[in-house]
Amino acid sequence: MSSALTPPIGYQIPKQRIRQEIEIRKSRFITTLVPVTESAQVAMFLNDIRQEFPDASHHCWAFLIGAPKSSANVGMSDDGEPKGTAGRPMLTVLLHAEIGDLLVVVTRYFGGTKLGTGGLMRAYSDCTKQILSQIETTQRVHYCQLTLQLDYSDFDPLQRKVNQLQAVISDANYTDQVAITLELPENHLTEFKDYLDSYPQIRYQLS
Repeated sequence: MSSALTPPIGYQIPKQRIRQEIEIRKSRFITTLVPVTESAQVAMFLNDIRQEFPDASHHCWAFLIGAPKSSANVGMSDDGEPKGTAGRPMLTVLLHAEIGDLLVVVTRYFGGTKLGTGGLMRAYSDCTKQILSQIETTQRVHYCQLTLQLDYSDFDPLQRKVNQLQAVISDANYTDQVAITLELPENHLTEFKDYLDSYPQIRYQLS
């Protein structure tokens, strides 16, 4: 099979915000999962949840921004629970999942019965695992942008290659030449550059 038919490489991300609630030894654990792509969103959603449940005992959380299993942009908080009993087990679950770009917040209403260190770790870990098992996902693909200038005679062959590589022409300007901007899946960039090498008259720039 031709490498031109290789699908874009991406990763799974949550499709939407979801929530679940369970009770463990009289404590309420309300778990909220939110898609996020930047740290500013994490802060915004945490603030929203704190305002929604202002009387909760704890709002423990963990996030992973980027591809699954990547620890380049992660964070966590025990929010007053004993150190290492909430945020760390939650983040461990996220790092072993096949999903990226997500924030999980577990809001706890203390029910009067202490769970102990091991019990807390299991509770926060289980809350995270359960909500991950319920989400719908979609694929995030990283694109790069190129601008090209070419003669009209080169446009049809280029259009066929663009379609093969699942790129999208986002802008086109037709004057004495054709100037186009296209969005190309990053994993197809090398193949597209190799193709352009056979058309030295086509000028291009990677944005």
